[in-house]
Amino acid sequence: MPPGAAPPPGRDGIFSDAAALSEQLPLEPDNAAVAGTIRGGRERGLVVHKLLEEVLTGETAVRAEALESRARALLAQLGVSEAARPEDGPHAPELAATTLRSLAIPEIAALPESVTARADRLFGTG
Repeated sequence: MPPGAAPPPGRDGIFSDAAALSEQLPLEPDNAAVAGTIRGGRERGLVVHKLLEEVLTGETAVRAEALESRARALLAQLGVSEAARPEDGPHAPELAATTLRSLAIPEIAALPESVTARADRLFGTG
């Protein structure tokens, strides 16, 4: 750790504001009932993380159809079959909706332009 740097927060510090974060998440009427029944897991987390990364770097469009298609491709790469319903496992429409809701969080909504610009500078993609 660099001199003078604060140590990273412990697990309790990271999740202490989970209730406050949940209140900030935009809810869509269609997804509100499903939210409590979504089956989480490693594969779901990997796909949502990758979708967010690809949107922030400009690789994937911020459109439900594009995100669903990419979610299906990522699930196939992981060797995971898409579930028919989100409560049964990874479900592309739910993964796309989660990505869109995450991108609507005010702190994240402010990121895409700066993250994409930084990626362009670092990797010469612009």
